Amino acid sequence: MSGSVRTLARQTVIYGLSSIVPRFLNFLLVPLYTYFFKPADYGIVADLYSWAVLLNIVVTYGMETAVFRFTKNDSSGVSAFATAFYSILISSLLFFFAVALNAAYISDILGYPGRDRYVIYFAFIIAIDAVSAILFVKLRVDEKALRFSIVKILNVALNVLLNLCFIVLFPWVFRRLGQNFTLTVDYIFIANLFASAFTFLLLVDLIPSPGVAQFRLWKSMLVYGIPLMLSGIVGAINDVIDRQFIKYFSPKSVVNPLADLGVYFANLKIAVILVLFVQAFRYAAEPFFFKNADEKGGRESFARVAVLYMSVSMLVFLFTYANLPVFKYFIGSAYWSGLFIVPVVLLANVFAGLYLNFSMWYKLADKTFMGFLIILVGCLFTVVLDYFFVPLYGYPAAAVIRMFSYILITVICYVLGQRYYPIPYRIDAIVLYFAVALVLFVGQFFVTKFLSGGWVMLINNLLFLIFVIYFIKKENLTVVINQLLWSIKSRLRL
Repeated sequence: MSGSVRTLARQTVIYGLSSIVPRFLNFLLVPLYTYFFKPADYGIVADLYSWAVLLNIVVTYGMETAVFRFTKNDSSGVSAFATAFYSILISSLLFFFAVALNAAYISDILGYPGRDRYVIYFAFIIAIDAVSAILFVKLRVDEKALRFSIVKILNVALNVLLNLCFIVLFPWVFRRLGQNFTLTVDYIFIANLFASAFTFLLLVDLIPSPGVAQFRLWKSMLVYGIPLMLSGIVGAINDVIDRQFIKYFSPKSVVNPLADLGVYFANLKIAVILVLFVQAFRYAAEPFFFKNADEKGGRESFARVAVLYMSVSMLVFLFTYANLPVFKYFIGSAYWSGLFIVPVVLLANVFAGLYLNFSMWYKLADKTFMGFLIILVGCLFTVVLDYFFVPLYGYPAAAVIRMFSYILITVICYVLGQRYYPIPYRIDAIVLYFAVALVLFVGQFFVTKFLSGGWVMLINNLLFLIFVIYFIKKENLTVVINQLLWSIKSRLRL
């Protein structure tokens, strides 16, 4: 394994703390929500957070990646960071006041009349998160991964703590006092609001002097960032539009579409382990790719990373499905009707991460508009198929379409990348890992279908271990593992 790939692996682990721990803590909220709220109520949460995903991209308009790009031409990166920060600060304030002043109208459009407070909550959360996002970029540029991770973890820890207080502790205290406590989804949003404000306060020392911001640089960063924003918007639509189709276009036989949306969203959360890996990889990959783009052997390192990504992601895929009989208890039994979509969602996430690998070429080659066009194709694919099939088959169709959409954009991105920014990807190795894992998954599927009891998990985990052994042999990791075990034994003797 080359030194640059080792660096990426190390950074992935460190940044993984900021992704894995917070998302794991957030994952612990899923049983809290699904055991205390009905699917229809959880559907409201899924609906509003799908809009938040889209608006977060709009309000940052590509400035996060633009900071990395323009720091290459500025050894300190101060000008690029300051320019991005004050741009985001001003636009976020304008966004907040524009949305807050029209909250009643927006809540009516969303189908929640009289609950304009939801809109105000999210306007504040999105605005302050956008400002904090640029401050987090500064930590990534300066490679202060530990502080980055600590602040991210504290953010989610506070959010989880407040959720526990609002949903469990306060109702218990009120009951003990003989008082009523009405539990609503408001408390989920309020907890998020306080956590976002707290996070910003932890980062205020990073706020740069406005004097180093440059208008000319801002225009260049905007030109670079806007196509990324458009790609992000279309990508977000591709990722969350299925929730809107479930809400508005479910089959007529569905009594409460919001309940179906809640079931769908809860089962998406079971794929959290793979999502954690992709997220950690994303945080480490951007600075790694930009720093090594012009280095000798840089493109070969990128190719190696893609193979390792596919092998590890398929390990996670097989492990999650093998232990689904345990993972299902993380959501309430009212949501188990959607468990069958979990492997489909897992595969969608596998290809989402592979697309991330293949998509770096248009950022490195300054062809970000090409990225927008690729995502646009995927988005149109999703919208058209959702329009025709969700009204017929409901949320299962949405899950399958999500998977094929990611496969489509991954293939397109690879083909175009080889033309404009050739990278010697080992497609044969990537396909082989995928094929072997898929064969083992088919075995797991039939074991689950025809057996019952403890035999299911036992045999499925044995099939998972077969892939682990295959991976170790294929990547020549036996020597590394033996050295690690010898080191551990030596320490234990001491």
